[in-house]
Amino acid sequence: MKVQVRTWAAVVAAVAVAGIGARAAPIAATADHSHDATLVLSDSKLTATFSTANASFGFLFGLTRAGGSNLVATPGPIWAATLVGLNAASATISPEVSNCTGLHASQTSPTLATLVWSDCTVPFRAASSVAASPPSSASARENGDSVTTGDNVTWVEHKASNCAGTCLPKDSSGPNGGHCDRMPGCGHDAGLPYCDPDAMKARCLAAQGCTAFNTNGYLYAGGGVAPFSEYPLSCFTDTPPPPPPPPPATVTVTASLELTSGQLGITMSFEGDGRASLWDYTVTVSGLANEGDGYTTASTNAARQFLGLYDPHGAADAVYFAAHDPEHTVKSCSTSGAKSFNCNMLALNATLPLQRYTAAFPVVVTVLDGGDWWDLASVYRAWVLPNAVWTRMGRLDARTDLPDWLENITLWVNNNWGGDPLGPNYGGDPEYVKNEVLTLNTILDLPSHGGHLALHWYEWDTLGYALGSNHTKCDRVGAPCGFDTHYPDYFPARVGCKESIAAMQAAGMRVIPYINGQLYDTLIPRYTKDNAFPAVQKFVVNKEMQPDPAHPVAVTPHLEHFDGITSAVMCPATDYWHGIMRDTVLEIVNDLGFDGAYVDQVGNGETRNCAAPNHNHSINGGAFWAEAFDKIMTEVRAGVPPRTTMYMTEGTVEEVSGPAFDILLGLAWTELPYWHAIYGGYGYATGRAGSIRSPLAGGLCSELTKQFMVGGTMGWFTYQNYKGQFPDPANAAEVKYIQALSRARIAAKGWMVHGRATRTLQLNDTSGLIVGGCFLREKPAPEGNSVVCAVALSQAAPATAPTFSLDIAPEKYGLVVPSNGKVVLTDFESGATLGSFTGNVVHSATMPSFGIQLLKLAVQP
Repeated sequence: MKVQVRTWAAVVAAVAVAGIGARAAPIAATADHSHDATLVLSDSKLTATFSTANASFGFLFGLTRAGGSNLVATPGPIWAATLVGLNAASATISPEVSNCTGLHASQTSPTLATLVWSDCTVPFRAASSVAASPPSSASARENGDSVTTGDNVTWVEHKASNCAGTCLPKDSSGPNGGHCDRMPGCGHDAGLPYCDPDAMKARCLAAQGCTAFNTNGYLYAGGGVAPFSEYPLSCFTDTPPPPPPPPPATVTVTASLELTSGQLGITMSFEGDGRASLWDYTVTVSGLANEGDGYTTASTNAARQFLGLYDPHGAADAVYFAAHDPEHTVKSCSTSGAKSFNCNMLALNATLPLQRYTAAFPVVVTVLDGGDWWDLASVYRAWVLPNAVWTRMGRLDARTDLPDWLENITLWVNNNWGGDPLGPNYGGDPEYVKNEVLTLNTILDLPSHGGHLALHWYEWDTLGYALGSNHTKCDRVGAPCGFDTHYPDYFPARVGCKESIAAMQAAGMRVIPYINGQLYDTLIPRYTKDNAFPAVQKFVVNKEMQPDPAHPVAVTPHLEHFDGITSAVMCPATDYWHGIMRDTVLEIVNDLGFDGAYVDQVGNGETRNCAAPNHNHSINGGAFWAEAFDKIMTEVRAGVPPRTTMYMTEGTVEEVSGPAFDILLGLAWTELPYWHAIYGGYGYATGRAGSIRSPLAGGLCSELTKQFMVGGTMGWFTYQNYKGQFPDPANAAEVKYIQALSRARIAAKGWMVHGRATRTLQLNDTSGLIVGGCFLREKPAPEGNSVVCAVALSQAAPATAPTFSLDIAPEKYGLVVPSNGKVVLTDFESGATLGSFTGNVVHSATMPSFGIQLLKLAVQP
């Protein structure tokens, strides 16, 4: 494995230009710091007012759109930061608590200003406890230091956790011959009561090198813990008394403010004297509205650096708050009480001495006149599409690297997810999968109208079982075979896999297999043979500054314990894991003939952070996880025939979409259609794990319809759960309805795939049974300025057939109607004109059983 080597000077230089930022401009003038002094930025759309009085310097006092009222009810500071020193000492500074030598404000134009808190003292507080740092504490005891007594040791219990150090070999008295010493007469995995913690403390203190133990009776050397949920388990770590805090550090903080077209950008910079590390910083806009005033928060996992606040009735101004970070570095954006928004950013190279750090992006706030969730999402879309690295490939209909059939997949199914009703031997068996899914494909007959059924195939691989044994002969004793084991050993595939793929493709289907993007079964021989441990994701043991080049901070591996095995979470930025992922996908496509691959846990996996100094990325922080898979998948695409494959991962996680993954599994179809409103026309999303379970005649059609109405590709249900339901003549109406949904998506794909979701369609349906959704086509003329709305009844109509009535304001759905123009309403499929309108578009109709109607609204001169 190649390792990127960086000198201490190079690393410190990287800190100095973290985020490719530059030092703030020199202070041009010092504002009057009298009690009522303010700094005001203003353009034709927004006015932002900041205090420059000493007691509240830098507080946001006002946020007012042109013609509106001030939305800041309670002024507050706009930033805070966490700094760490030696020995895990830490300090939090903010405008409220900082002891600074100087407070300076300068303004170079009505829209540009700088606030500076200069030479602020950072008074460190000692860590309440310092986790033992391997290998130092273990080696100290091994070198003959006296064993501490219980009176001088702080034991910390970590519930629902296992120890992550190295278990101590001694008697090999563990279950099944084990390889570690275990307290006799106790331990859950030996079928005995849990071990007494006091007895284990004494046992650990008496053993050379022991710094931790678990309630299964095992001793460990080295610090760190790992989550464990298979059964109740605790890890106790030996924590020595914390050392005294280091001397105070000095930091200068700069907030650069820029107002552009009504959007206020706040970019933070930090300079230090090298006695502290910047761990993280937060940008906050607080006190925007009082509780209980009817406001609703706009937030979505589909865009985790975007937030908003709006009145659902449109009676008040809306507030937009987002990090305009084109690389999506590690951060957490959230809301809190009193309608406060904040984004907390983890600093790049967070363990290195702070010299100068300038964020590469601003946090942006603006105010919209009477806006709602769609207006807020539209502001984010207007920024993200031309700026983010994950949208650089452009619109789906302009990309030349995607297969033509991808936009025509209308339904996804999987096998085995959540437990196979047929048992592990047959659920993934190639012959069984082929026969069952081909039967479903024949019944649905999606290719007859241009659609495709797609299969997400689990257990296509041997998973440790002997080839040809149909998952009955495991290759090891004392640890299991099967799903979620033996990664990344996927080959050879099960007997008949390649032939079954070809048969399904010949029938018009598309097929991709499951693989895992991060886990490595530590029990397989390959893990030891390849020396894979250096490429495991690492977390810091303590939040602290690195003392010098020769002594990086201690790190602990990210290990997961489930299904009777321990799996390591691998860092994708390492050359080793990069090569394994690339070569695995290439073999899946080029040798077996799959239509691509599903790579699990890239999006919705564990914490996307790593502190290993030799993994080709910053120490903590950054966007390396998404960047690494971007590079991996770029090499994959270069190694397969062009326009023949698709790639999927878990979670509607924006930063892994686009160049890396075409389809995201995790569509939140029970919430407002944020994903499609922001990324419609730029990516695909389908249902999430376990989200569809209703029987065919007992709710499945309703669930698929809701997915359809928010712009998602329907499905991702486990077909074994429906065995016998699709061929049953009693369910013919439901089957026909699913075909109708597929046909409608194909017919309107210019809007549903290549357009974007608009506001919620108000149907005025008293029965509550009818659902609808609208999609705006933003492509240039002649079809650019149009909307297609879908209305559906996903069940048999009651005795009194339900009706709906529309009263659509065209501008609320993205249409721009010139003063002399009109909106023509047509039945999309028949082309029949239903009306022409110079104002609101009105229409009403009665819905038949299992009915779907497409309506087109087009602007004409």
